[in-house]
Amino acid sequence: MSGEISIDGVFVPSLLAISVLALVLSVLASRCLASFGLHRWFAWRPVVGVSIFVILFGLLIQLAPLFEI
Repeated sequence: MSGEISIDGVFVPSLLAISVLALVLSVLASRCLASFGLHRWFAWRPVVGVSIFVILFGLLIQLAPLFEI
């Protein structure tokens, strides 16, 4: 995993790009949970949202060498 990603000549830290992607995916996953009514199974919805973000962030970090990010 390199330290930076070049987007039209602007260098963006790779952890920032991965965290933004994890944030978007966690929002989508939280909305899917809410639309199916599964959020009723959890006591604290914000903790579930943070947990989903952390899990996705760790997964994307592990998969980053495959995508050469």
